[in-house]
Amino acid sequence: MTSLDGELEQLCDALATIENETRTISMAPPVLDRDLVDVKARMSSLEDQLKAVRVRKGAIEARSKAIREGEQMSVRIARFLGRVEQALELFSARSAPGGLNEELKQLTDDIADLRKQLSERQYQIQLDAATTQVSKYITRIAANLDVERKDAPARLDIKELTVAVRDDAGREDYLWHLGSGANWLSYHVATILALHSFFLRQAHSPVPALIIFDQPSQVYFPQQAKRVVKETDEDELGDEDVASIRRFFEAMGKLAAHFKGKLQIIVLDHAGPNVWGELDAVNLADEWRGDEYLVPKHWLGIPE
Repeated sequence: MTSLDGELEQLCDALATIENETRTISMAPPVLDRDLVDVKARMSSLEDQLKAVRVRKGAIEARSKAIREGEQMSVRIARFLGRVEQALELFSARSAPGGLNEELKQLTDDIADLRKQLSERQYQIQLDAATTQVSKYITRIAANLDVERKDAPARLDIKELTVAVRDDAGREDYLWHLGSGANWLSYHVATILALHSFFLRQAHSPVPALIIFDQPSQVYFPQQAKRVVKETDEDELGDEDVASIRRFFEAMGKLAAHFKGKLQIIVLDHAGPNVWGELDAVNLADEWRGDEYLVPKHWLGIPE
């Protein structure tokens, strides 16, 4: 019995402990509810404060944006006023002597002139006038050279890059139809002289006023196969050939003299003084024969 009493007593103690804990637990919900209410109240207060901060923040940002826009507007207004003042100064200066009105009129006139020059019709008119003038020069110069028909009008053909000569029937023959070496030489020399004569008469010409002819008299030397030109070649020419070659030098001299030093013509030829001597504006620069060379020997490393 003693052991049973001890176990019963333990059970009673355990039951008492459980009852106490049960009472404690039964009392907990009211306490938790109060804490929950307090937490909710604090959260509501914090949310109100957050809303107030957001409202203040939005108001500050709105004021800042308005301030920035106002500053930007002030800058734009100042720039506009500056441009207006500048425009007013320019406008008032237009009517002053030497002002913008005169400059504007000059620029307008320049534009009109450039448009006329750039127009295709005006360009063609100027080109036709230039080729017509050059053709007249060719005809006039060739008449004094060794051509077959001295009174035949010549025409510069810039498309074919040649010269056409008109016969009595009105038909035009190009240089390759003429065939004579004297004709070829005459019209080539006449064309070159005519072109330079035209260029030198222009106010602004980019063409250098320098012509170099190499042995224009070669056409008149006796034709021999693989023949070497000698010092006595000029003596082998007949009087008629000498007279023909002399006309070329005479035409070159007259043109150089006409332009009073503005045109320089250099002729490299075997012809001697009996051909070009005593002609106006024709002078001997030097004579390279025998051991005398156009290019000095020391340039080539050849001992003198």
